[in-house]
Amino acid sequence: MAHSKVILKILFSLCVWSFVIIGLFKMHGTNLVPQEYQQVPLNGRILLQKDIRYAETTSTTTDHFDPSEILVDNRTAMDDDQLVRDVESRIPSLPIAYWSKNKNFLQQKSSTCAKYPSIFELEFNNIYWQTLRTSNGTFQLFGAYYDIRRTSLLGPTVRILGMIDRIEPKVKTYCQFWFDGQKEPFIVKTFEYKYIWYNKWGNYKQGIYQPYLIACQIPKPFHGVVPSSVSMVEKECDTATNNLRVIYNRPPDDQKKGFAVCVKGLDFLYDDLSVRLIEWIEMLNILGADKIYFYNLQKIL
Repeated sequence: MAHSKVILKILFSLCVWSFVIIGLFKMHGTNLVPQEYQQVPLNGRILLQKDIRYAETTSTTTDHFDPSEILVDNRTAMDDDQLVRDVESRIPSLPIAYWSKNKNFLQQKSSTCAKYPSIFELEFNNIYWQTLRTSNGTFQLFGAYYDIRRTSLLGPTVRILGMIDRIEPKVKTYCQFWFDGQKEPFIVKTFEYKYIWYNKWGNYKQGIYQPYLIACQIPKPFHGVVPSSVSMVEKECDTATNNLRVIYNRPPDDQKKGFAVCVKGLDFLYDDLSVRLIEWIEMLNILGADKIYFYNLQKIL
């Protein structure tokens, strides 16, 4: 009973002190409720307005800005021809010149089953490889080259350098040839997949990319004409996911050299073969090699 009386006295004292403090604030004119919250109508527009207590002031640096610090790009913009040459140097396999020249009618609906693929439909592995996915293996295509060597049994041919993740691929594919000035492609069946690796060097396993030289013969009506680009597809009417510029680099004086040596990719990571390599190159020069080709691995890997 005594304990309850003590609690009541404490509560009474707190109430008295509360009234005294409120009275002192009133006497000195101090408002306990912030002005911005007094008599605010409770509607959605007001409630969504920003609390003025947290309004931030913005400042400008115009008065302190030095115009001489502005960095202006005064370089002359590239025209279309310069842009095409720049893209060709960066992505040699992309037929950007053909696309730029014929883009108006290439975007039209084709009367044949195959249409020219837009750049957005191409599948790039990186800037050097384009991809073809089939029902039996995936192709990575590096470049296409026009071959009119007199000793070739195939006649005028486009040879595509690429990789396939199959040993002895069985899938049937087609080449869609696009010629300058032609609104429709000419479609031929792929002639052969020529294996260009020595299986004892390793990696001779199904599912690992194997190097191939893929041959597509130029149709007789177009003998003597270099295709502008070529696409590989599994079915004739497929919209291609690859489109390679057909490269045909003739020597400036139209005189071909007689003896060139192509060197396979060197992957001796922990062996210093520089001395032996120099000796071998000197021997090739003595034997009469006009040119030696080495892979730039930083570009193709």
